[in-house]
Amino acid sequence: MAETSTRSLIPENLEVKFDDTDESLDLRDSRTIPFQVEWCFGVDVCTKVFNLTRNKDYRKIFCSVSHAAMIYDHRQHDMRFLLGHSNYISCISSDLSGRWLVTAGSADDNTVIVWDADGCFPVNTIFEPHQDGGVRFACMSPDAKYLVTIGAEAQPNIKFWQWTLGKETPDDCYIVQHVDGSVVDVCFSKSSSNQFMLTFATTVLFFTWRDDKLVMTEPRMNGKCTSDYGNFTMSTYMEQAHECLTASDTGHIAMWGPSFVLQPFSIAPASDEKMFLKAIRVQKRHITSITSIDGVIATGDVQGNVKFYSHRIQLLYWCINFTLPPIQTISFNLEKRQYKMADTWPVEELKETNNEEELHSSEDEDRSDEYEQLYANIVPSDYSLQRSPFVVRDFLILGNNGLLGYVNFIDNTLELLLENTNTAITSLAIHDEQPVLCIGYASGTVCTYDYATRRLKVEQTITSGQDEHDAITSLTYSHQGLHLACGTTGGYLWFLQPATLQPQPDTPFFFAHSEIQSIRFSVDNNYLVYCDAAAGVCLLHRQLTEDNTRAEWQYQGRYIAHTRSITDILFADDYRLFTLSKDKHIVEYNVRGSGTGKLELVRRECIMQTGIPLSFFVYTIDDEEFFVISTSEYKYILVSTDTYVTDRTVLAPVLGMPVQRFTVIPCADLKYMMFTTDKYLGIQLLPVTGNPCEHVGMVGHPEYIGDYILSPDGKHAFTIGKQDNICLMWRLNINAADILAQRGGTDLKQYIRLIEGGLTGWLFQEMQDLFYYMQILHQGENSALPRKASSKLPVTELPNLMRAIGYYPTEYALDNMKYEVKKYYTTMSEDMHKENHEEEISFEDFVKLYINHRPSVGVALDQLQVAFHRFATGGQMKRETFVDVLCNNGEPFQPDALTHCLKVLMHQARRGNIQQEAKTPEELLPEVFDFSTFTNDIVGINMEQ
Repeated sequence: MAETSTRSLIPENLEVKFDDTDESLDLRDSRTIPFQVEWCFGVDVCTKVFNLTRNKDYRKIFCSVSHAAMIYDHRQHDMRFLLGHSNYISCISSDLSGRWLVTAGSADDNTVIVWDADGCFPVNTIFEPHQDGGVRFACMSPDAKYLVTIGAEAQPNIKFWQWTLGKETPDDCYIVQHVDGSVVDVCFSKSSSNQFMLTFATTVLFFTWRDDKLVMTEPRMNGKCTSDYGNFTMSTYMEQAHECLTASDTGHIAMWGPSFVLQPFSIAPASDEKMFLKAIRVQKRHITSITSIDGVIATGDVQGNVKFYSHRIQLLYWCINFTLPPIQTISFNLEKRQYKMADTWPVEELKETNNEEELHSSEDEDRSDEYEQLYANIVPSDYSLQRSPFVVRDFLILGNNGLLGYVNFIDNTLELLLENTNTAITSLAIHDEQPVLCIGYASGTVCTYDYATRRLKVEQTITSGQDEHDAITSLTYSHQGLHLACGTTGGYLWFLQPATLQPQPDTPFFFAHSEIQSIRFSVDNNYLVYCDAAAGVCLLHRQLTEDNTRAEWQYQGRYIAHTRSITDILFADDYRLFTLSKDKHIVEYNVRGSGTGKLELVRRECIMQTGIPLSFFVYTIDDEEFFVISTSEYKYILVSTDTYVTDRTVLAPVLGMPVQRFTVIPCADLKYMMFTTDKYLGIQLLPVTGNPCEHVGMVGHPEYIGDYILSPDGKHAFTIGKQDNICLMWRLNINAADILAQRGGTDLKQYIRLIEGGLTGWLFQEMQDLFYYMQILHQGENSALPRKASSKLPVTELPNLMRAIGYYPTEYALDNMKYEVKKYYTTMSEDMHKENHEEEISFEDFVKLYINHRPSVGVALDQLQVAFHRFATGGQMKRETFVDVLCNNGEPFQPDALTHCLKVLMHQARRGNIQQEAKTPEELLPEVFDFSTFTNDIVGINMEQ
């Protein structure tokens, strides 16, 4: 009968595939990608930037942005993103031509990817090149033939790759064991691509790829001690020379070479033998960047100075025409400046013209694009006695505050490419009628950007008098953008003029010493509410003054209705105001009924037994309004806005952490919503059903998405991370969720994917057998009447069926389940005309119900241990305490039921008459027991397994 029942329960033509050829798993189809990065506000200052500019028509830069790499064409004002990592990018590199780019992932994202810069696609991926901690450095040789990677191991492991051969293992490895500390820099020689050097804080090591192996040489110090020159920060090979230079944090430049006699590079072959030659202190401040270009040495320091030195480390030039932040990176154009130096430009003509292009051109310049016409009296001159013309390539500068600028060396001007974001972004707001994005920073700065043109509009720093560094924590535009409210860590509430960001009024509102966490406006803009870190809710009303000359915001009241912090706040239509809290309660406030100084409550209801509610919104299904609430148990619960009764429980996306925030996407039919977990962005179909094929997600941030906001048209989303200075602008593809749902197959097939083993697994087979067995029990085990096998089961047997397959719901959960089954899943039996008719549920609906209600994540052993020690004393628990906890807390056990359960659980540990004769739980338990006894002897967990 079991085989017959199995076939009758499974719909015909049902086929569940789990192989890699399944069409639903085809990630190469761009239609299934829910988000595409279009722009970023801010760049990563922890990695270098590379100047890919070749000429006036090809002006690009390469940098990292969070977990993506970015190629920015600052001539076209266009960004293209290279997405291939799930964690922060630890290092980027490029060859000398700028064609081949390298990105390396940090921590658990242990990958190195080589990209084609022209097509912006990966050409080679090295998986897990290092064991622990990811890749710390990845550097490509100037000719793109070789790649060096260094891990985050305690003893640096140097791996050398001839990556164009496509090998999965390195060509050679070298573990540095005799040097303390970690590598701070790695660079290749531009003249001999088989040579590279590693910089440590106190020494440098030179490597040569020779005879298919790495040869390491450590320079001779000749009695010198490098500690006298501070900690090394960065190194570079001098162009067409045998010498190398290393900068330090005390302003020294150390020189390394094969001998004290400087020999031309064209005469003597490249040597891998190096010795310490000299160290010169060129300044008192920390040198952060050093590179060799066009026969000179360029340095950047913590004071924002850019200086140029000769090969003998003599100062040649100092850029002093503009103020820069501390320099992180200096990167020059890829191609050498081609120019012709002409006689002095006539001074009279120089004074008459204001056109910069005219100053650097002549009548015959149009004849050839290969040369730039320069004039001796308008180009910079060096600091020598001869005051010779000094010409180098234009270069790119990255400051430690995120400022990205392009320096035109001849004009001595700085072009700001990307605005600086010197501190973490803490909040976002968006105008609902104009393409204006408002960003708040931890420094107290507020900026507005036109996200259509990607340009900065206004910048304003908000100070709160006594606390000059009060961070912005919340920003919100009112409807139609008439008001802009701003909250801070000190509890100050500012109203800013949306266009100029000037405070109106000049002083903030202040009602409590608690950080303002979230601000909401009513639909008509007459009410504002905010919640703070102390679980307080404060209401303001905009009304006319006594002389009826102007409208002002007036304090209505503040109420603390929750015992734990507030997780979300909602200002619905008809002035209905709700708050959601970690105390599992939802509270409704009386907005119109609240008077001056008093905020009244309408209702306070507990909506959950376990877990924590995280976020909510109101959604209408079949003319009935529900709160859709995400919980910490990877569930969505639908709660009636009128009765506060849980209507339905469905499975939420299981992507990292539970859904932290979600919002209905403002499109025509309101059938999609966007959600975020810890680091994932996703789009899901509405209404939520628990179907695992109705949502699609991708990595949106390496660690944690701090906040996000949708554009009014629902086409773009803006995200920020916690303690991150980068805001990403994404384009939404809502059709990705529809495509995935269509490819998921039949309705039951989509749910079976979530059952262990799938259609042919042991659990699904067990569910079918128990489904029939419950019908037998319901009809009576000893009944002599003919058995009626059906594909439906009486609802009254659901609790026992759930427990039989391993899910043990509480009585509260069972009540919710029965209510849901009665409303959504049940059908009437054939005897419905009789008084004793029964409601029934089909096997397919039972599978859906089980998937939606069972715990998404099991109870971990450490969670059980924490709960045990909460009631134990000194690691030991008395049996009286154990019985009291189970019989008098939560949903209490009846003593007889607890005794029966203990007899079943402990039948292997306590055999004999005492177990059969026990009348109370205490008789079955030892007087005192620890956690090990509890798990092994009472619960029956085999700790060895």
